[in-house]
Amino acid sequence: IKLKRNIHISRGNDSHLGFSLDTLKETKRDAISEIVNNEVESKSEFYNQLLQDYVNDGEIQKAGELYCKMKEDSIACEENVYTKIIESCAKSGELLQAEIWLNRMQEAGLTPDQNLFTLAIKACVESGSHEDAHHWLEIMNELGMKPDPATSEALVNV
Repeated sequence: IKLKRNIHISRGNDSHLGFSLDTLKETKRDAISEIVNNEVESKSEFYNQLLQDYVNDGEIQKAGELYCKMKEDSIACEENVYTKIIESCAKSGELLQAEIWLNRMQEAGLTPDQNLFTLAIKACVESGSHEDAHHWLEIMNELGMKPDPATSEALVNV
C-alpha cells in the first residue's frame, strides 16, 4: 500500500515495517485532513462516481441515500448521473423511483432530454403501465417537448 510521504507498508512479513507507529498515526491524520479539506470538485467527482457505481450494481436505494448526503453537503449531482439513474430505474420497471429521480433532476434546475422521456415511456408501455406512460407524456408536453417518432411508436400500443 503506498501512502503519502512515500511510506510503504508491506503485506508480507510485518516483523520489521521500517517506520514507527507515531509516523503511521501522523500520516493517517494527514490523509484524513486532506480528504476533509479537499476541493469541492474532487468531492463532487467522488460522490458522482459512487452514485454511478451504486446504479450499475442495481442499488438504487443506496444511491438515494448517498444523494441525500450529497444534498446535505451541498454537492451537486451531475446531469449524466441523473440520466443514468432514471434510465436504470425505467429499464428495470421501477417507475416510481424513475419519477422520483426525474423530480430531483428538475429540482436541481436540470431538464431531462427527449430521449430520457422516450425511454421512460417505452418502459411504462412494456410493463403494461399505460397510465404512467401517459403521465410521462404529459410531463414531456409541460416542458414543451413534442414526442418524437420513437415516443409516438411506443404510445401506439397504449
